[in-house]
Amino acid sequence: MNYYFSFDVESMGLLGQPFAVGWVVVDEEGNEEEEGYLAYPHPLKDVASGDLQWMKENVLPHLPEPNCEDHLELYERFWEAWTSAQANYKDIMIVSDVPFPVEAGFLLKCMKYLDLGMEDSPYPVLDVASVLLATGGDPLNEAERLDNEKPAHHPTNDARQSVRQLLEALEGLPPLAPLE
Repeated sequence: MNYYFSFDVESMGLLGQPFAVGWVVVDEEGNEEEEGYLAYPHPLKDVASGDLQWMKENVLPHLPEPNCEDHLELYERFWEAWTSAQANYKDIMIVSDVPFPVEAGFLLKCMKYLDLGMEDSPYPVLDVASVLLATGGDPLNEAERLDNEKPAHHPTNDARQSVRQLLEALEGLPPLAPLE
């Protein structure tokens, strides 16, 4: 059985510092096995003025209190969750919706700050938007959210919605081959 580690990152603007990450692990039938959320206190002084207003209105009100001291603890604890999921779930794949630039940048920062090599790299990162496009869906459409996917911009809820959309897009296609 295939498993998916779907993650989403909140950052201080598209190219800014990541400060929150959420994830879910689901099986190929959409059964949720685990979830997680990490954040550190976001230094609003580092946010560009245009992004700051948007973040204050759309992101910050939906986030729980920070549970990490700083960005390094965020990276360490996320990487522990990812490597634990790899150990616990055979054939797990990492998934994100439109991973560039935020989620890809986050993974690169994890690798840099934790001094990881390419052998540690989460590869491949499946892009939900590309799968939606390839299966006739609209990758830019704001999809309806299920109750457990609300509110938007909470990274765990966004990760949950992304993997649901992926599984719905894959429905009816031949099953994915297990990872080797």
